[in-house]
Amino acid sequence: MSPDSISSDSRVETSNSGRKITVTACILLAVLVFTKILLRPFGGLDELWVYNLSRGIAMGYVPYKDFTMAIMPLFNVLFAVPLYIVRNLFVYRLSSAMMLYVSGLLYYRIASRMTDNRWGLLASLLLVAFMDYATYNGLMVLLTFAVFILFQKLNMRNAVAAGALSALAILCRQTSGVFLLIALLFWLAADKALRKFILPFLIGWGAVMTVFAACLLATGSFAAFWDCCFFSLLGSGDKNTGILADGIAVYIITVCGVAASIYLVRKNSDKTDKLHLVFGIILITIAIPIVDMMHMYYAAAWFLIPVLKLIKNSVSGSLLKIVIAFMSVAVLFINALELPQTTLDNRYEEFRLIPVRPSEIDYYEQIIGINSKYESEGKRVVLVSSGRCIISMMTGSYDPGYDLFMTGNFGTGSAVSRIEEEMEDPDVIFVIPDDYEEENWQNPHGVLSYIQENCTPVERFDAFVWYAPR
Repeated sequence: MSPDSISSDSRVETSNSGRKITVTACILLAVLVFTKILLRPFGGLDELWVYNLSRGIAMGYVPYKDFTMAIMPLFNVLFAVPLYIVRNLFVYRLSSAMMLYVSGLLYYRIASRMTDNRWGLLASLLLVAFMDYATYNGLMVLLTFAVFILFQKLNMRNAVAAGALSALAILCRQTSGVFLLIALLFWLAADKALRKFILPFLIGWGAVMTVFAACLLATGSFAAFWDCCFFSLLGSGDKNTGILADGIAVYIITVCGVAASIYLVRKNSDKTDKLHLVFGIILITIAIPIVDMMHMYYAAAWFLIPVLKLIKNSVSGSLLKIVIAFMSVAVLFINALELPQTTLDNRYEEFRLIPVRPSEIDYYEQIIGINSKYESEGKRVVLVSSGRCIISMMTGSYDPGYDLFMTGNFGTGSAVSRIEEEMEDPDVIFVIPDDYEEENWQNPHGVLSYIQENCTPVERFDAFVWYAPR
């Protein structure tokens, strides 16, 4: 047999092996992502706040005009679409799991091409292990992955598509989306061979942004949008900021990954490595101004790739297979870890097929019962708590002012000024936990003290106190 025949057979074998690993990755990622999302017990407020914004849109409320939110609208508008058919958290979870699955596949493709299929699969498993709820950040990351892939092989069509996706990224997250736009324009301008793609890129970007501006004008929310998503960022009021210790592991991975990426760029001067570093810096900005696991893990996953690229030749294939098998079992076990503590409680349509802890539902039922008593007396109950959205879901209602009552979510207004306006109604009853400052770190300061100073407590249940104006 000639050397050429042996080389050809080797390439075919490698190609077949790569396809098998890719099929395995598609199946394995689907199982792990969907179990992670669908088996998660009810009650995570990060998920419920975002879900509640989408259900509000599905109930006919217009973002910015009818309720304030400091985030861009694309994620919530997209995920409101299935809720028009069935307003149910399980349906939302199915949609969000599909988004995260597609994101995982794109990540696998990028990691595999920069390392190989097995290392790409391992990187993808680590992505799923750290994966949290689907949010507007996650949708922006998915779009960023897609733009990175398009930039690997730019032509006129891909440039237009990349421009459109970059615009959609801004409609997910205004800060990081704008940074992505600027970085890509600089990248195109810096390379003489790529400058011809600047105009197609801007055409794709401009088309999407024109449609968005038209939608804001058509819904009468143009001015409110700028107040919530631009002017409020420049104001001096309370900001939703913080550095949390829960992300130490991803912080370390990110730092090591940045160092590895810079090393590869300096060593190889490879265009893909350079582009990877640029995109990674953009993903780091997602952790501004909240530096925690949920916001930083995107950058950690991205910068894990150059780390694996550096170490892949020092790890045997058999050991890598063992690690992949162990990771798969571990992630699946963690996904189902809390399931025995839950049950399927179908009393509430919006929670159908969702694992819940009965004690948590019973707790909120007590609050609903007391609120109903005051409402039957002609009172208007204003519940101020980070869990307000749960009661809205249980009662099938929507409270635009208080379902997402948190720091940084009032445009250029303030939380206390909203409570001051409510105080003008003599029939108002405020409900707020006396540990409000500790209940959630994103609860606005000054609200509890204002209510306590101007109202009289009339009833208590656990930490919750009902107040009437003096």
